[in-house]
Amino acid sequence: MPKKWQPKKPVNLLKEGPYWRKNWIQGLLRRNKSQYEKSGYQVTNDEAIKNALRETTFPLNTLSQTRLGFGYELEAPCGCRWQVDLNGDWTRTYTCEADCEG
Repeated sequence: MPKKWQPKKPVNLLKEGPYWRKNWIQGLLRRNKSQYEKSGYQVTNDEAIKNALRETTFPLNTLSQTRLGFGYELEAPCGCRWQVDLNGDWTRTYTCEADCEG
């Protein structure tokens, strides 16, 4: 790293920038939610991706995470709960039954 390297100032992509970009990001969030609902999941929390969009220091990475549908907490039709973190890893946070495949 060069001696003069400084971390970039965080950018709020949900509030700053041109209106078309804010509308595009809101459209991505709506599309992700509807895709999960079409797959049978219910979105219970989307604050992880929204917080990442509010405090990003690397906008291209955060936008790609948004496009891929990362940063959500979901509930499956059987009752199991899943967390999709910002890296795309699915973690089961609640199991409805001991032998459920979720």
